Amino acid sequence: MGRVRNALRALALNDPRPAAVLAGLDRLFSATEDEEQFTTVAYAVIDPETGHGAFSNAGHPPPLLISPDTPARVSTREPGTPLGWPSQRQQTSFSIETGNTVVFYSDGLVENRRRGVDAGLEELVAVAADAPPEVVGDPERLVDFLVDRMLAGYEQVDDVTVLALHVPPKPA
Repeated sequence: MGRVRNALRALALNDPRPAAVLAGLDRLFSATEDEEQFTTVAYAVIDPETGHGAFSNAGHPPPLLISPDTPARVSTREPGTPLGWPSQRQQTSFSIETGNTVVFYSDGLVENRRRGVDAGLEELVAVAADAPPEVVGDPERLVDFLVDRMLAGYEQVDDVTVLALHVPPKPA
């Protein structure tokens, strides 16, 4: 992961478009890793002023979308293949509206020996739907809320990484 992270940073300095970064990581991965080795990565570039951005996904779990106006849901966009299985990398534009939150997470949050990915994704959506508004509006509290509830009662052997991005409402 350290090599992938460092390569991602170097590639992003040259061409920050998410599809270009993932294509570069595919080339690096193919040249340096064993054939059976693979990893997933989601990569987004977001303008913090507008919430507009571009996103590309190499086999990573789908982002969780939380809005005060609609039920929590996971993105239905196809994730693409993991790094190590090169493919034509797709990039999509998106916008995080004010008051909304997007959560990126590793598979360790939703999958374990007793819970498959599909059941974990359903549980994640249900847990997010139960989050009080003051938790959803505070990324640090939201991460704690999701992790505490998703891991409760499960033996955890995989790593868990969670990143929440909240675009606060504009002041009146």
